[in-house]
Amino acid sequence: GVGGQAGRRPLIAVAGGPRATYGYIETVELLVAAGADVVTLDPISDRVLPEGTDGLIIGGGLPEAYAEELSVNESLRRAVAAFAVAGKPVAAEGTGLVWLCREFAGRPMCGILDATARVGEMVVLGYRQATAVTNSALMPAGVHAVGHKLHRTLVTPRCGPHPAWSWQGGP
Repeated sequence: GVGGQAGRRPLIAVAGGPRATYGYIETVELLVAAGADVVTLDPISDRVLPEGTDGLIIGGGLPEAYAEELSVNESLRRAVAAFAVAGKPVAAEGTGLVWLCREFAGRPMCGILDATARVGEMVVLGYRQATAVTNSALMPAGVHAVGHKLHRTLVTPRCGPHPAWSWQGGP
């Protein structure tokens, strides 16, 4: 798990806000059950990460619907990039991952991943069984997981030199 500073529970910021939730209610429930404190981070209106943040989770509801708002929030984009560069854990799924790219549809994003993204013509839908290739804050290498895949966004390149996951037809 993610450790906080000595004497306190780890603080995990989970993307959300009044306009939308970007993940699953179970994420917060599981984090609390594992001993973390959870705070909501609104990627559209918050300008900084909550003080004392130990980990960041960005769900799948970004950025297609909010690309412009995410791009103009330069203060938070820089804070998220600095957080990742400092080696803090950041977990993102679906289009939440796109927020971590250099750009989406020509708009600047966080720039953590050396990749660009754009909306494609075809919707991809289905389930994938994946295997964790590396150890991470999410799970150890070798563990199998089943996930739902639904997107129109294309990321280039599809993965970096050390992919976290492998699946049939994927990296």
